[in-house]
Amino acid sequence: MFCFEKMKITYLIDGMYNSAGMERVVANKVNYLSSLGYNITILTTNQKNRDYFYSIPECVTKIDLDINFDDYIKSNIFIRLQSYSKKKVLFKERLSYFLLNNKQDILICLMTRGMEFLFDIPDGSKKICECHFNRYSNYYIGKADNRTFIQRIVYSIRDFWIRKRIKKFDRFVVLTQEDKKYWGNAYSNIICIPNSITYAKNVASLKNKVVLAVGRLNYQKGFDILLSIWALISPRFPDWKLHIYGSGEDSEKLEKLAKSLGIISSVIFFSPTQRIDEVFLSSSIFAFPSRFEGLPMVLLEAMNKGLPSVAFNCKCGPSDIIKNSENGFLCNMGDNKSFQNALEMLMSSYDLRVKMGYKANLSVRDYDHHIIMRKWDNLFKELLKS
Repeated sequence: MFCFEKMKITYLIDGMYNSAGMERVVANKVNYLSSLGYNITILTTNQKNRDYFYSIPECVTKIDLDINFDDYIKSNIFIRLQSYSKKKVLFKERLSYFLLNNKQDILICLMTRGMEFLFDIPDGSKKICECHFNRYSNYYIGKADNRTFIQRIVYSIRDFWIRKRIKKFDRFVVLTQEDKKYWGNAYSNIICIPNSITYAKNVASLKNKVVLAVGRLNYQKGFDILLSIWALISPRFPDWKLHIYGSGEDSEKLEKLAKSLGIISSVIFFSPTQRIDEVFLSSSIFAFPSRFEGLPMVLLEAMNKGLPSVAFNCKCGPSDIIKNSENGFLCNMGDNKSFQNALEMLMSSYDLRVKMGYKANLSVRDYDHHIIMRKWDNLFKELLKS
């Protein structure tokens, strides 16, 4: 039974206009908690008057601090550093004003900005860092093909800086047991609480000849790898289509790659949709080629809808969810041939899709909202008693 029904909780996040997994998770949590009587505020820095992508109850307070850190993202490094320094001061002033004048019980931070001064604000709230990336995410981002040498150095410094400040939080929440091990015993405040879903009984028929991929169109999600693999598959399966849902900085690059590989007729790019459940139900296989993750919400949702999935065993998340050759296929990073073979096996056999899809749906029961949110409730009560 939830006891602290009037507890005041604030989620601090860059913005809620994207269709990404972190925004989806926050929306799911505030919808659930607000229905139980919690007093919820979503505090953003970069919303810029854009609509929230996911539906939020009217009882949830939505405040944008109007900092807009990304205003000068296309400027040279010196202008960006100067702008960021000024905006960081403004961020501290506005965040401090809010917290000191609107007493909160719990502040949940889902961003790295502000970590250096968050603990200097004497507002009395318990502070939680909720990490939606894995221990090595800054390393992988720094390795991205489009990063300059200076940017890679910046990401290395950022990683070092984040690790020092995490220890100051009352709790540091990671999404997988795998990631918890990577952080090590140096962090006594670390706990694991995964993302949650609304467990579904309605599952896909798996008869439509559609392989589905969903995510932001960027280096992390590995869609360039998937397109290269699909170029080898599509000639053998001309009646199958690859549907990719998402938006991002690599959108044009990926469409050009599809054309150069000669697969543009069998690959369809779609914009993000709020009706993603219908997309899952009209697909038959889920492809997940990410280079790194936290705990992929979209993979949980695909398996929840009974889709057999093929994923790379990246850090972190897929190995927590997929049992290889049982409820999906888990391929070693870089083993594109195994990924190709797994897709072809599923595309060739309806019976295999049904068998794996059934087990996929059953395997995600432990991620149901009621189970996961009880863990958050216990954490809130523990912190307020301490």
